[in-house]
Amino acid sequence: MPSEAIRTRHAGWTQGAEGFLNLLWSLASRDVKVRYKQSALGVLWAVLVPTAMMGVFTFIFARAGETLAAAGSAPYPLYAFVGLVAWTYFASALNGCVQSLTSNRTLVTKVYCPREAFPLSAVAASFVDFAVGCVVLAALIAWFDGSGGWTFAPGWRLTALPALVLVQTTLTCGIGLALAAANLFWRDVRQAFSVAIQLGMFVSSVVVPLPAEGTAALIVRTVNPMVTLMDGYRACLLGGAFPGPGRLAAVVLTAAGALVVGGWAFRRSSHRFAECV
Repeated sequence: MPSEAIRTRHAGWTQGAEGFLNLLWSLASRDVKVRYKQSALGVLWAVLVPTAMMGVFTFIFARAGETLAAAGSAPYPLYAFVGLVAWTYFASALNGCVQSLTSNRTLVTKVYCPREAFPLSAVAASFVDFAVGCVVLAALIAWFDGSGGWTFAPGWRLTALPALVLVQTTLTCGIGLALAAANLFWRDVRQAFSVAIQLGMFVSSVVVPLPAEGTAALIVRTVNPMVTLMDGYRACLLGGAFPGPGRLAAVVLTAAGALVVGGWAFRRSSHRFAECV
């Protein structure tokens, strides 16, 4: 009897997990299709936006590019594109999470399903754009390899790249769950988020490195996990110093904590979603 009960419970968990993954896949697929529906360029927009921004910032921060070149670092367009691809994934996913419940009000109020699937599907849909951007990044690295005094030299650090993506995705899911629930109760969250995410790009080493010295730079580097992730991505792909163990441990704990707290806040308030949509 105990073994039969265990098998029954395991079967229930398996079916529940399978159903959740199917729902997540359906929602993410729908989001991707709707995003590029009746668009002549389709998924190419995932590449054009960071590429255009790379061109603008390369022009604006020409002096930063000269400094990087003088130090023997990667060309500035590559430096900027790595940051922009990672940041666009983060910002786009969170923007989708903020609106995920309000834009699916019919399903939230009339269909019983795990509500976590709505913000998580926004992250999954943005990951598709991120993957496309990574393909273009690989092409850019091949283009710049050996030119301008810089050579792509993959080493052991490249193996850490999937772990960094996993940590960023975990962090994004945690923050996204909290934002999705908060925006349902206070619609000002969406407006505040749009301002914060634009300002956040300039304190996350996305297009220019933070100053190496200074109290303000040290505080930002300590409290902003995206700075460590940006430094890690560039160390893996472009060379340079890899973040120390302390910084890496801090960002992993921050991402795990964000997922736990965000998931807890989302679940705790989910019984009120139907009345607030």
